[in-house]
Amino acid sequence: MVVRQVLICPDAFKGSLSAVAAAEAIANGIKRADPQIMVDCLPLADGGEGTVAALLSTGQGERRQQQVTGPLGDPVLATYGLMGKTALLELAQTSGLPLVPPARRDPAITTTQGLGELILAVAQDLDLEAGWIGLGGSATHDGGTGMARGLGYRFWDRQGQRLPQGGVALRHLHRIEPPPGSLAWQRVQGMRWLGLSDVQNPLIGANGATLFAPQKGATPAQLPLLEEAMQQLALCIKRDLGVAVADLAGTGSAGGTGAGLVAFLGGSLVSGTERILQQVGFEQRLAAADLVISGEGRLDSQSWMGKLLSGIWQATQQAGKPLIVLVGQVASASYVPHPLLEVRALDSLAQHEEDAHAHASQYLAELAYQTLRDRQNSSD
Repeated sequence: MVVRQVLICPDAFKGSLSAVAAAEAIANGIKRADPQIMVDCLPLADGGEGTVAALLSTGQGERRQQQVTGPLGDPVLATYGLMGKTALLELAQTSGLPLVPPARRDPAITTTQGLGELILAVAQDLDLEAGWIGLGGSATHDGGTGMARGLGYRFWDRQGQRLPQGGVALRHLHRIEPPPGSLAWQRVQGMRWLGLSDVQNPLIGANGATLFAPQKGATPAQLPLLEEAMQQLALCIKRDLGVAVADLAGTGSAGGTGAGLVAFLGGSLVSGTERILQQVGFEQRLAAADLVISGEGRLDSQSWMGKLLSGIWQATQQAGKPLIVLVGQVASASYVPHPLLEVRALDSLAQHEEDAHAHASQYLAELAYQTLRDRQNSSD
């Protein structure tokens, strides 16, 4: 098969490269292998880090910034987007894991308050009718209560004291007090809110929000406390707000922020992968390509559970287009869904993991170069 045009559509290589930087590196490798090949760079996301950039990659809309409270209480500058009458927000911008130094990662105390502040500020734009919120990549496990605090909600214990921020304190939650009926809150309520989720996990249970807490810094001793907190939060939300979130698919995303979006904003949860691929016109750009190259930092069991690679794999299969996946590392060969899917990893080039992270752009370009040259040589 002669390759004249390549669609390059990676996710971020977390900890190393943004989706934009990854796409540029792959394109550099492809052009070095064959300068005549046309490359179509389409950096993507599935609701996590890079969601706003992916949605704005078509050139529609504009970027803006707002200072808000970060996951540890310090101010952070969050980027968001405006596209027509829709605001594009990203939890990773206000409460993302990269905003917390590894030594200070602790979902028992981190907060999503900045997301609520950003929502409140954005909603005051009278031209807006809807808001999309990417829910992946958070450093938090507070069930979206920090977001709710930023909107004006209050959370009380049995002694009538306001609860501190974070996930563990919610074990003592007794009463949820909605915001006063201000004009600002009315504007928030007047908009349609969608949460773009990359997982279908419920809020509580063995596959609930707490399943992801260790990667945010939770210790084994904290896990039962965080699960208890989510159970108590679900009980109070149902009693005080009349919303059942415990078993709803996607409510366990972002440390339970999916549940908070439904309960505190009256929002809905959708697949981030499906919404983003549709919004950027993926099918049309796929139709023009002879070959598709995607990738992410680590290929593991979660890669095919509704995440970006899963959506791309399904689309390329339906279109009959070959797909090559370039990744930082492959956790296990069993995570490749089909023997005909070509997967190559940076760790085949790097001396060790730290080397792969430090020179990810260089190695990714080299991997793309070698992949295309091997493909061309095999078809000669």
